[in-house]
Amino acid sequence: MIKRIETKGEKEKKSRRNRWILAGILVFIMIGSTFGIVFQNFSGSGSGGGGESINYNGYTFFIVNGYYNLQTGDANLYFSLNPLNVDSIIKTVETNKTLSDYIGKVIYVSSSDYNSYGEIYSNLGSFAQRIQEACIEGEECLDLSLPIKTCLDKTIVIRSADQNKIYEKENCVYIEGKENDLLGLTDEFILRIFGIK
Repeated sequence: MIKRIETKGEKEKKSRRNRWILAGILVFIMIGSTFGIVFQNFSGSGSGGGGESINYNGYTFFIVNGYYNLQTGDANLYFSLNPLNVDSIIKTVETNKTLSDYIGKVIYVSSSDYNSYGEIYSNLGSFAQRIQEACIEGEECLDLSLPIKTCLDKTIVIRSADQNKIYEKENCVYIEGKENDLLGLTDEFILRIFGIK
């Protein structure tokens, strides 16, 4: 079978028709996805809506993918532990730091616990100029490529100790405790600086 020869005008007409069909499909997809998002939010299946939740100090935490999510103001916070369980950790807390102490600043973190570092990074990262791992002057440093910092810099030190405590010394905040409690102590610190506790 021989293919019919098309004129230039017929080719342009066919091309224009195909573009209109493609544009129509794209518009349909965009409008459909908008309605899908709206429907999902109203039905309560979106993030921050519906599902399991807990109330803590007047705040509602939603359980999202195994994390405790709190949306407050400009903050979208994620905690690994239930805030009610954080309260049950026996500890001494001596810090008055607030979020304003960290907004727009470089925050250095020296941590022996990767999960605690991740909790700091994910919750303070959008407020700080940047968050960077560091070593503390006078202490053993396992990664020689990291900068050495003192308490003249905004530094959060997370390390194992016999007693659970959170305290500050100049610009340093020390989160110290038993290995199993470090993540909970880190959550305690974050809850406090955001004024949730």
